[in-house]
Formats: sequence, C-alpha cells, structure tokens
Amino acid sequence: MDTSETYIKMCDCKEIQELCQWDMEKDFFWLIPIPDKNFPLVKTVWLPRQDQLQEMVSEYPAHWVAFLNWSERDYPIKVYDGQERQPLPFWHFQSMEQLWLAFVMKEKFGKLWDSDNWV
Repeated sequence: MDTSETYIKMCDCKEIQELCQWDMEKDFFWLIPIPDKNFPLVKTVWLPRQDQLQEMVSEYPAHWVAFLNWSERDYPIKVYDGQERQPLPFWHFQSMEQLWLAFVMKEKFGKLWDSDNWV
C-alpha cells in the first residue's frame, strides 16, 4: 500500500475524499496534523487501495483497455490559469495506486496531476 507523501497529497482532494465509505477495519487513512495554537487538530485523509480505485471506474465499458491505452502515451501540454503546465506522463508515478488514481481522476473528473496539484 502506497503511503508516500506524494500519494497522500494526490488523495487529499475533495473528489476522492467524497467517495470514501469509511470502513475503519479495511481502509487506510493518514492523519495530518493541522497547526493551531489553541487546539491541536488532525485532518484525516483516506488512501484508497488499488482495488478500490479500479472499482471507481468499473462502470466504464472496457476500462482496462482504456487504462492500458492511457498509460502508454504522454500527456499533452495544457494551459491552466494562464500558465502552461506539463502533466506527468505515466512513468513518473511511483506506484500502481498513484497510476490508478491519476486514471480515475482523468476519467471521472477530467483532471490531470502535474506533480503538485490536480488541474
């Protein structure tokens, strides 16, 4: 299971967090301390497993074929907020969870990972 800083950052978005069903026995969560001088706070981030990510796109016909086709080509350069950014090609992802999460975000939400944010 990927618990890297990158994967946690990738999962820490409203699109993915809203899909969590909160099964405390089976799911993985990461606690992020939030600085507050009056009261220490903790943010909980759900880290979906690879099988959960695959399930998120299972309603799409031939999602495995789409995944394989997508993972074999580079992203094009896109313009976001007046800035040209190159989203990461598939080989820059460090785990299958990161790769599947990028595919889920592209298919379901039309977003690409640029190494810092979903755009």
